[in-house]
Amino acid sequence: MLFPASIVPTARPHGIGAPIIDESMTHRFRTGASLAGQTVSLSLPPLTPAQVSDLRAHWETDQLEGAFSLPAATVWLGRSSPPPVMWRYTRPPTFRRMPGGRYEVTGLDLMAA
Repeated sequence: MLFPASIVPTARPHGIGAPIIDESMTHRFRTGASLAGQTVSLSLPPLTPAQVSDLRAHWETDQLEGAFSLPAATVWLGRSSPPPVMWRYTRPPTFRRMPGGRYEVTGLDLMAA
């Protein structure tokens, strides 16, 4: 499942996480090249009702089916993208209707699945 391509964020701050470390009584060692705890927060421009419907449907599907991927940087107009991992919502997004019929969306915080 892919994040709705019609929704282009204005910013995507990304936390790279940390290496997975195993600790024993006397040693600490890294268990692989993967990172744990990656995060991304999407900031969006005001959305149309159709885009809000797409985003709500995506969130509901994610809750049923699990993790999703984010579009590549080329899809998102060349803006930098987090690494190609699978993501999950950390909480439901919040929608607030603005004057003019657009919606402000907050709470689009994601974590690596």
